[in-house]
Amino acid sequence: PLGYKKLFAHEDVRPSGLKQSVDDLEQLYTLAAGVHSRLTDTIASEWTAPDPGEVPFRYAVRGTQASFVVDAVDPGLKTRTSAERKLRDEYLGDVSKLKDIVRLTLVFETFGELSRALDSVAGLPDWELVSLKNKYVSPTPLGYGDVNTNVWIPSSGGKLLCEIQFHVRSVL
Repeated sequence: PLGYKKLFAHEDVRPSGLKQSVDDLEQLYTLAAGVHSRLTDTIASEWTAPDPGEVPFRYAVRGTQASFVVDAVDPGLKTRTSAERKLRDEYLGDVSKLKDIVRLTLVFETFGELSRALDSVAGLPDWELVSLKNKYVSPTPLGYGDVNTNVWIPSSGGKLLCEIQFHVRSVL
């Protein structure tokens, strides 16, 4: 497929011990609000409103996205219930291990578009791509693939690790 070879050049970067700069849940959510705005404003200038009664996702309005974005899905901040469950079940209460309080999904038509977007995100001023899991190179046993990244994004209150997922629509 178009761009697949270029995508293979994006090798996994999985640093051990990657943690948030804060270890208090209230402080994390306070910081997350500003960082979430910075992330979504960078990706698109306009977003749809969530449908009442539906999953509260927002979608980037076509024509308002950054030049490297095809489609974007904003699920909003991770709910407190989900964060608390993850803290209890996976992180033994260590708040600094929550790296997906702020998250976003980017969706592309081709592997080439996805690869170019990875390069663009890595080159954004003041942003630092610090973790990359390329599951197109090493898919799950059931064949699922995506690229999952963690990026330090600054805001006026400090910086926060955020999760940005990259998908090719035909592989979703």
